[in-house]
Amino acid sequence: MKKTVLLLIAIFLILPGVLFFNPVTQGADMKTLTIHYHRYNGQYQGWSLWTWVDQTSREVISEKRDDFGLVFKLSIEKYPPPGNIGLLPKYKNWELKDDPNRLWSRSMPTEIWILESIEAIFSEPPDTKPSIHRAFLDSPHKVTLVFTNSIRSAQATSLRPVFSLRNDVEIKGEKCLLIPYGSDSSKIVEVTTSQTLSVDSLPGEVHVEGFKPIGIYLRGILDQPEFITDEPLGAFYSKQLTKFSVYSPAATEVTLNLYDLPEGGDASLIKLKKGKNGIWKTELPGDLIGKYYTYTVDGLSQDFDPKREIVDPYARCVTTHDGRSLIFEDDTPIVKSPSFPFQDAVIYEMHVRDFSIGENSGMTNKGKYLAFTEIGTKLPGTDLSTGIDHLVELGINTIQ
Repeated sequence: MKKTVLLLIAIFLILPGVLFFNPVTQGADMKTLTIHYHRYNGQYQGWSLWTWVDQTSREVISEKRDDFGLVFKLSIEKYPPPGNIGLLPKYKNWELKDDPNRLWSRSMPTEIWILESIEAIFSEPPDTKPSIHRAFLDSPHKVTLVFTNSIRSAQATSLRPVFSLRNDVEIKGEKCLLIPYGSDSSKIVEVTTSQTLSVDSLPGEVHVEGFKPIGIYLRGILDQPEFITDEPLGAFYSKQLTKFSVYSPAATEVTLNLYDLPEGGDASLIKLKKGKNGIWKTELPGDLIGKYYTYTVDGLSQDFDPKREIVDPYARCVTTHDGRSLIFEDDTPIVKSPSFPFQDAVIYEMHVRDFSIGENSGMTNKGKYLAFTEIGTKLPGTDLSTGIDHLVELGINTIQ
């Protein structure tokens, strides 16, 4: 579980997300959002666009097809502000969907372009030539390439990728196999090397003839013992000093931005030092209770943005999900959790608000954490249990 959490947080810090658009000021007459959608195989029959904002969702059918791909138009007025409008291409009755979700904010242009399998939203037509979408370092001798278009098995054997690494080192790919193994065609190609690839040899790029070079991202390599730790992460306060610890193995520089206020004001900048297991640390003397902080991170790929402030993923108190973390002392007693073998866990995933917000939930603290403290709640007019009692009846013993 610890390894999985660290991997997710590493990805969080590695890929802050980039949307390629220029903010614009929209006039009152800009009521229509036009979305151009490109699929690399040119197959569009049966594809539509699922759209949503908060509780409003609807399917949009393409009005036409142009040289780029399908063209969708939607009325912005039908999507209540201020929320972002979600965009997800889907095939027929959800037999397929083109992840990830794209989010259009109201500061973006009202004519945009999106590409198959790519999160970015473009303000002008992007290049649609076949390319390598991602290159993942999965082990010291394995890199997984994800292409935008399918590669035939015969083509895979002739790819001959070359990895350009730090200090002008070059390593050649020895063997290329389609994933799943034995496939006739696939977008995923596994490349093995006889020479060792390590995090210390990055940043680097993959070069394949006929495709643009692309940077190498960390993925499965983070399962190696040197990137696994049980060391506590976050901010640890005492009156004498506060310790900061954050996991980001792909980072080349991590800066702590310390603020007096939850919003605005100037930050004191403190560089963290890289330690073992991909952990960056610093200690600040003095009583910092009530102060706020964020991190800025630079790293091994172009997706790092050293100017973008991010919240500490291990913070126990934040102003908003993308705001600042609060340094505080929490002496609230915590009840000891039940003890049972991990393999006996029956896990139920839920949203705090959705758990109790319903009119018929029978709970007083609707949509709040306090709803989890209520017992004996019933569906009004019935003997049917709601809330925690209902989860117990289902046999659930672990909540995510």
